[in-house]
Amino acid sequence: MSIYDDLYVSGMYICGHTYSQNIKKYSMIGVSTAIILDKRIPKRDGTYAIKLRVTQFREQKYYPIGKYLTPNQWEILKEENPRDTELKRLKLLFAEIEKKATKLIDEMPIFSFQEFEKKFNQKPKNSTDVLDAIHTKMELFGFAG
Repeated sequence: MSIYDDLYVSGMYICGHTYSQNIKKYSMIGVSTAIILDKRIPKRDGTYAIKLRVTQFREQKYYPIGKYLTPNQWEILKEENPRDTELKRLKLLFAEIEKKATKLIDEMPIFSFQEFEKKFNQKPKNSTDVLDAIHTKMELFGFAG
């Protein structure tokens, strides 16, 4: 069996690895990721949380990123080249977060939400130096310093 063959696991067919740049969505063996504006709970200032959505077999889990935007800012952010430098920076940050999530999914032999949560929310290396922790986070999100 090649890696391109469909697999049959516990009563379900699982298709191979696909990636589509047009919809900016990643799918690996039935798992997809997307950065979304969660409009379910607005903050008092009219902003909404930005979250990473991970979906497997129609089950969705949302992971907060710690950023908040208005619906208008979100629409501008989705443009190919937003003019606002802060929104450009956020767009790059969101791409790096999604890249980290897809890399973690790729490295998992069998996907589970519990294992993904452990790896995705993992703290930086056991370092007591605050500066080391900041540099680790900057490297994680692709900021050179």
